[in-house]
Amino acid sequence: MSVARGLAWLDVLRGAQVRDALVDAMVEDTGVSRAMACWGLERLLARADASSLENIAARGDLQGQRAAVALATSVATAPLRTVLVLVLRGAREIALGVREGSSRTARVLARLSDAGADLVRVTCAVEDTGVWLAREVTAGAGCVVVFGGDARVARLRGGVPSGVRFEGHGHGMGGAWVGQETLGDWERVRALAWDFAAFDGVGCLSPERVWVEGSVADCVVAAERIGRAMAAWEGEMARGVLSAEWRVRERAWRAQTAAGAVSFVGERAWSVAVTERPVAAMGARNVLVHPAESTESPESLRGEGRGGAAQWFGAHREVFTTVVGDAGTWGALEGALGGCHARRSVPGEAQDPALDGEADPRPSVR
Repeated sequence: MSVARGLAWLDVLRGAQVRDALVDAMVEDTGVSRAMACWGLERLLARADASSLENIAARGDLQGQRAAVALATSVATAPLRTVLVLVLRGAREIALGVREGSSRTARVLARLSDAGADLVRVTCAVEDTGVWLAREVTAGAGCVVVFGGDARVARLRGGVPSGVRFEGHGHGMGGAWVGQETLGDWERVRALAWDFAAFDGVGCLSPERVWVEGSVADCVVAAERIGRAMAAWEGEMARGVLSAEWRVRERAWRAQTAAGAVSFVGERAWSVAVTERPVAAMGARNVLVHPAESTESPESLRGEGRGGAAQWFGAHREVFTTVVGDAGTWGALEGALGGCHARRSVPGEAQDPALDGEADPRPSVR
């Protein structure tokens, strides 16, 4: 029955007027371009294939329940994806808690449910998240879902009684490990660059740096190729509008990074910097490139090489990490990823996860 409800909800989302309203809302909420919002919506709908719907519906763990969802603001399609998954799991009522200035998508979903309340009842509230969550738990929410940084997830978890199911989806980051084979293939370089460009590189699934098998000189060549691909994507799918605060931070970050970089190329909406060791990342289509030895080199995997991949993964093992690479590199990378919450992706798919897969590989019920 949940599959049928999910299909009916998808039919609602696929309506031309609804799609236009959702795209407008996503642009307003997150600042991405209209083209990017359209891409995100199209990919979400494409991921909703029969197999994924059946796999999610088979869980059936929220039949007839009320779910309360505290949303974050970084990824435009998150409210749509979350509501669809909860409908498939059997939820009949979904309360969305959103922040001021990022509520339009949730409000559109609430209006859609008014027209099809037999499928699911969606409500939207803009207020202090803690106050909202306490009220939802009192009102009988059987499941609480929280998106955001790990500190936010932990704080809100503390207000949820032990008898209520809690699912936390916290902070993530990403890195790519590529060899010369990938860098010698323009379409694969474009795919890698897309991982950094999608959703303007500000979400938890966005990679922030690339380790290149080879020398610093190889990194400089790679950076030039990645830069050309980033420029091409900017022409096809321009970066959206960043906040004034973010733009100030970006200018300062670029100046500081360029000063210590081996090479630095960039334009208004993207940059690629080569540094011998990992430095703090900016995101927002600003790519960092580091040298790594061959994946057959134990020194590199232990973090003793210049790029320090294993040290970086190890330092962030408590968050989840999207690791972008070719299938042939996974076996050699196992040593570097040991103990990390690693989510694997091939180039071009880092920000396009399967609907029935957990984007955050950590246990979601905590």
